[in-house]
Amino acid sequence: MPLWLYGWRIAAEFAANGMATSALRRDPIRPTGAVTVRDGEGGPRFEIGSDAAWDHLCADDFLPMMRNPAPDLVYFGTLAQRSEASRRFL
Repeated sequence: MPLWLYGWRIAAEFAANGMATSALRRDPIRPTGAVTVRDGEGGPRFEIGSDAAWDHLCADDFLPMMRNPAPDLVYFGTLAQRSEASRRFL
């Protein structure tokens, strides 16, 4: 599946399971992040794609939705912290 379709698939899964999709953001330029896991000697190997949407998180996209009403939960994975811009935002 092309990487740009992953975001749409995630949104569809949210909706199918009764989860709000209003806080999901799509980057119009960069693909949804992806990690390939391969079995290797000594355990799994992780190949992390570069320059994905999670590398470019921006406060301007998220702060308005976090103010009114305040969310009950904010979740992000550690991959979202690997770029300087995203770390600063988080």
